[in-house]
Amino acid sequence: MAVAISNVKPIVSLPGVKLATCTVTLDTSYPTGGTVGITAALEAAGLPIDSGIIAFAALQSAGYDYDYLPATDALKVWGGAAAGAGVGVEVANATNLSAKSIVVLVVYE
Repeated sequence: MAVAISNVKPIVSLPGVKLATCTVTLDTSYPTGGTVGITAALEAAGLPIDSGIIAFAALQSAGYDYDYLPATDALKVWGGAAAGAGVGVEVANATNLSAKSIVVLVVYE
């Protein structure tokens, strides 16, 4: 299962850039390399992304670190007890992270 997006709240719209917050519930089976299709998930939740995501920042950690990779439109998860090590180690393939939800700030066009 892919990530689930909820509580989408646009905060500001400026010429050429928009900001919103939302809650991301992570995968039931995290894939190595990250969860792809973040833009489509945000759009399906009601966020009108015209040209792409400029920045995607976790405002909470839930015990992990996160990277949004624009080239692959993927959310990569690092560290935490599920990784068996500390920061800098990607979460193992097929790890169930669905009990983890994070609030993120999305900057988009």
